[in-house]
This record gives sequence, C-alpha cells and structure tokens, in this order.
Amino acid sequence: MKIPVVTRTTNIRNIGSTREKSRKSHQQSGKMKRLSITGATTAVSLAALAHTAASFQPVISLLPSSIQLENTLFSSVPKREYAIQDVNLTIGHSSFSQPNENNEDQGVVVIEGRSASGKSTILRLLAGIESPTKGRVMINGQHMSLSGVSGRSMTSWMKVGMPLTTTSQPVILEGKPDFDNSITVFKRIVQMGRDATQNHLAENNNGDAIKDKLLQSLALEFAGIIMLTDDQLSCRPADLSPSNQFLFGIACACMVSIAPAMIALDVNNPKCEERSISMFYPIILFDELFDAEISSTVDKCKAGVLELVKRGGVVISVTHRPMHFADVSSRCVTMSGGKVLTDRTIELNQKY
Repeated sequence: MKIPVVTRTTNIRNIGSTREKSRKSHQQSGKMKRLSITGATTAVSLAALAHTAASFQPVISLLPSSIQLENTLFSSVPKREYAIQDVNLTIGHSSFSQPNENNEDQGVVVIEGRSASGKSTILRLLAGIESPTKGRVMINGQHMSLSGVSGRSMTSWMKVGMPLTTTSQPVILEGKPDFDNSITVFKRIVQMGRDATQNHLAENNNGDAIKDKLLQSLALEFAGIIMLTDDQLSCRPADLSPSNQFLFGIACACMVSIAPAMIALDVNNPKCEERSISMFYPIILFDELFDAEISSTVDKCKAGVLELVKRGGVVISVTHRPMHFADVSSRCVTMSGGKVLTDRTIELNQKY
C-alpha cells in the first residue's frame, strides 16, 4: 500500500515550504547543515525525507483546532469547593476547514488572575486530567468523555490526560525538557510521538512502519513551524539555547497532542488511498511556563509560537506575567474566584 504524507489545508502543500520560512527567520545564524536521521542501515537528510514524503499517498491534512467549555463547574471537595464555576469559553479557530483571518484567536490566549482563581484548573480540565462536576468540554467538536478519568504525566515537565477523543489532545507544559544527550533533538521529537502511541501501535503491527514514517514527517513539520533550524535539530538537547529548549519542548508537545488521531488512523484501510485524511493541529497549554524567564528568552520564542497559532493550532498561556506575551496575544481572560471576570480581545502586534 502507498504510504501517507502530511500536508496542510492552510496554504501549504509540502513540508519544504515550512523549512524555508524557518531559514528566512534565521538568516543571521549563517548557512545551516543538513540534518541526518541515522537508522540501522541508512542516513536520511531532511531534504530527502521531505521529497520522499511528497510522494506518499494518501494526503493527511492538518486542520485548525478549537476548544469549548460549556457551563463548566468543577468541585475538588474536600480540597476546595467550586474551583471553576459556570465557565463558558470558546477558544481557537471558528472553522474546522480553514482558519478565519478575522478570528479573535489568531494569537496566544492569555488567562490571568490571582493564585487559586481557577486558571490552572481550566488547563487540567481541558487536558482531561480532571473531570468537570457538570457541563461539557469539547475538543474540535468532539465531547470529551471524562467519566472516571485519571490523569497521567508524560514527563516531569509535561502533563496530559488519557486520550479521550480521536482528535487533538490538549497538552500542558510546565517547564523546559530535561532529556539526556543520547540522541539528537530531531530524533527526540520523533520519539515523543512514538512514546505517545506505542502501546496502541503494537496492536496493529502492519501499520507500524507507515505510522512511523508519518511521525517523522509530522516532527519535521512542527519543528519548521516553530522555527527550529536544521542545525538546532541535529544537535543534542543540552547544546540548545534556553529559548530553543522551550521551542524544543513545544515541538515535543505537538507530537503528543496529535497522538490520539494517530492512534485512530487506520492506514491499512483500502479507503485511505482514495481520500484525504484529516488531522487537527496541536493544542498546547502553558502553565506558567515562562513566568520565571527573562523577557529576552520569551521574545525569541514568540514568532514560532505565533506561527503555530496562525497555521491552526491553539496556544493558551496561564500566567502571572501577562506582559510576556502581550504583543502576540489576541485575547486575555481574567479569572477570579473560579469565574471569568473579563474576556477581552487584544490587537496583535503587526511586527509578527
């Protein structure tokens, strides 16, 4: 059977165009070396991987994401009553087929408020780590079945619930990656996708090779979107600058976010060769991720984070320092006592 390729419905037809955008954004760093993905018997360059992917069929399209909290109430008695009270929020892109240029969430959505105001609880509800007492959590139009949910953590710096839908899984980031230097940045991003799907891939051995190739293509795609260069992808994690370590973590979170869709993908279905298969962009949740960082570190991450949102992803930043993302935010939600106090739209800074 033919092997699938990842493309986008958002004005991009091949992986190489994302790499080109990354190159233009990093001209000051000089010429970049080609990345090699070393296997048991072969070494594949990024250019070769993109060229090979371009011949894969069927096409997998990445679509804009959206999330909703409807009449949501959360009680964590006896720890705290009503951490969330009647919250109604719709965040992300208004259309599942194309991002709307006039959509208010074409930037980072900031959630601010004092401690114990309910900010982090919203993230845990979205990630499927907590279950609402009442109301609904919707991800790309799918109702998250949260009955009996139990949270899990991928790493000490990343938290995610059990896959509760077949669409993108919201992923919480709380710090920089803490990987060892045993493999390159690119291989580690791919490995995060494998780790998030491995238990399910084992159930369908015939599709493992195809899905693994697709994971490599997706890793290359997300790395390009957030503007990691070839040099950065080919180095070891410890060699990255502080800002690039954050971008590295975001790329890893993107792979975990799309894992439920990868699990649900039946590449052995003959119909796969006859149609385009849709997969939603990642949903990434920052839980005070940059609050302890200096502004220069955050500034170097902004362009890549904003590009992910513009393509169709969703990025929510819970923070005590909303000014960190002020110029790439399109919306600011203020929480108080478990309720939405204000919800205002912000004009994006045109320099990005």
